[in-house]
Amino acid sequence: MIHNKSKDQLDIFQGLTLSNFFTGLVVIATGVMLFIAKNYWLGLPIAYTGIWIFLSLKGVRIDSKRQRIKSYHYIFPIKVGIWKDLSTFKMLKLGVTNTSQVMNSRGTTTTVRTKSFDVSLMDKDDSTLELKEFDNYECAKMFLQEISESLKIPVSDYYKQMHDN
Repeated sequence: MIHNKSKDQLDIFQGLTLSNFFTGLVVIATGVMLFIAKNYWLGLPIAYTGIWIFLSLKGVRIDSKRQRIKSYHYIFPIKVGIWKDLSTFKMLKLGVTNTSQVMNSRGTTTTVRTKSFDVSLMDKDDSTLELKEFDNYECAKMFLQEISESLKIPVSDYYKQMHDN
């Protein structure tokens, strides 16, 4: 969940994104076609690079010493992202997202409902930077407290507020 690089840096791994799904697929297909065309030295590295693009990972790095934060995509050995000033964020927010999907099959209707809990940083303009998504409220709450203590920033638990009213 959180990987400490040092006492001044937090690295929050969010997981596989598949955000570059199509790009990675095209690069893999190009590499495979070159490999089939007997251009092994070019086809193999291109296909390998396509796999890394296809399976790009996402995360957030927080540098508390320099007071900055970066949301990144981990493609190959490079973490691509832009550093932002940490002081622009006013609070940590625990939000909830409810989704439902109706599936029909031969006259039978089934509704699948899911709930996810997002821990995000909220800036002064009320836009958010998601740190981590959970499917369990207790895990999200523990993570929220851990990050709050580390960054010394106030928290707002929207899920708790909705259920207390």
